[in-house]
Amino acid sequence: MIQEFITIHDRFQFEIKQRLPFRNAGKKRRYVIETLFFIPNSLGINERTYTKQMFYNRLKNYIRLGIPELPDPDTPDQDPSMSRVLCALEQMKQKDNQASRARYRDSVKLYALMLKRRLRQGTLNAGTRTGRDQLHHILGTVHRATAGAGLLRRHEEDRGNFLDGESKQALAYCNEYISMCLTYYLLQMLDSVNWDQKDDGRVKLRKKLMKRIHNEFDYQKQFRPSENNAEDQDHETLIYRWNVLKKYVSSPLFLEIRQKKEGTLVLQLVSCFAAGLAMFFATAVAFIGQDMFGALSPNLFLALVIGYIFKDRMKEGLRNFLSSRLRKTFSDRRQFVYQDFGTLIGKCKEVFYFIKNSRIPPSVLALRNKNHLVDIENSYRSEDVMYYRKEILIKPKSAGEAWEGLMDITRLNISDFLNNTDDPTHMIFVPQRGSYQKTAADKVYHMTMIRCHRTGGREISKRFRIVFNRDGIKRIDHIDS
Repeated sequence: MIQEFITIHDRFQFEIKQRLPFRNAGKKRRYVIETLFFIPNSLGINERTYTKQMFYNRLKNYIRLGIPELPDPDTPDQDPSMSRVLCALEQMKQKDNQASRARYRDSVKLYALMLKRRLRQGTLNAGTRTGRDQLHHILGTVHRATAGAGLLRRHEEDRGNFLDGESKQALAYCNEYISMCLTYYLLQMLDSVNWDQKDDGRVKLRKKLMKRIHNEFDYQKQFRPSENNAEDQDHETLIYRWNVLKKYVSSPLFLEIRQKKEGTLVLQLVSCFAAGLAMFFATAVAFIGQDMFGALSPNLFLALVIGYIFKDRMKEGLRNFLSSRLRKTFSDRRQFVYQDFGTLIGKCKEVFYFIKNSRIPPSVLALRNKNHLVDIENSYRSEDVMYYRKEILIKPKSAGEAWEGLMDITRLNISDFLNNTDDPTHMIFVPQRGSYQKTAADKVYHMTMIRCHRTGGREISKRFRIVFNRDGIKRIDHIDS
């Protein structure tokens, strides 16, 4: 089943993350995701003002491998996920070459990513728990994360001197990355959890977290010896270093995307057919004219000129007509997904166009017409509807057993939708007892987005309301169907 997360990325972009699982997928798994955007007509977004090329220019796609879940260790000193690192190290000792070294570095990076995922999930789950259960969960998350970080640090101390320069550097970068993840998520726990000073258990746990955080800051100083204190360093440099580390450690997840336009050969053959048919017409006019008016005559000359005019227009008209018909059967973009630059693990096709109301599936229309903020909204609503379809075919076995699935990340920039919006705030009068108050109210627009997932014979539809004004996206609401 597809797992989906929709969030605001920045003022003008929202992000859709989809986890496409490999489990029980067989040799191949096909996913079809259809997205319909119901846009208020007042925004002036239609097929004349918003072209296909503009949509794809505002759309960003990322496809990467999903990070597998890090299993909980039976004891603090034994983590089953470290066995992959140790196994890669033994293989490198037996056969030291570029491939074995790269395999070892990737296994270390994968371990760091799995530990980060455990921390992130633990932090998110902490906010959903209450009472003593919340304290036990936080304590367990910190204990497991600290133990996991300690395993990789001891591995660096014990085996680091036997590694080549690049592998030793990769191990150090991963340890720094884990340390920065620890401080970030522990600080998130401190910020999001209620630390009641009257509760002795919470007070003790908070002190323990603060001590762990300060220990991590002290540990990070060794990676930046030129700086006196990691807490006092320039924030801009800290963010830049974090982004570089994140990209470096996440490099095993990256996939190579090669794009190809579909139907190029067929469209060229159509052009040839149109040109040949037009030439047949012009030749027929020349033969008939010569038979009727003779070899050299003003009438033949006029007939040839007229035949050439019609031939030229016939060629362009036929080519445009047949091309427009055939384009509907081909995708706009076709992407091939490769792992390690040579292993094909999937394909992706994309189609975008404005759809007429008569072609919208009844189930989608029924979902669109549910749960309005104002009951009369259906009676006057005037909308333009954008249709975007993505079809993904993946081969799980080609990617290897180490990965949980694919992460398909899509970002759409809606800045073009804001050109015809009104001022973001309007002044309104609010009556009060014996008086009134003048206050500012937001002027917002609603764009409905419906996403339909089809895989394995199942279909799931979800509806979202994107609320925005001239200043950008304000929120995204999930509308229960």
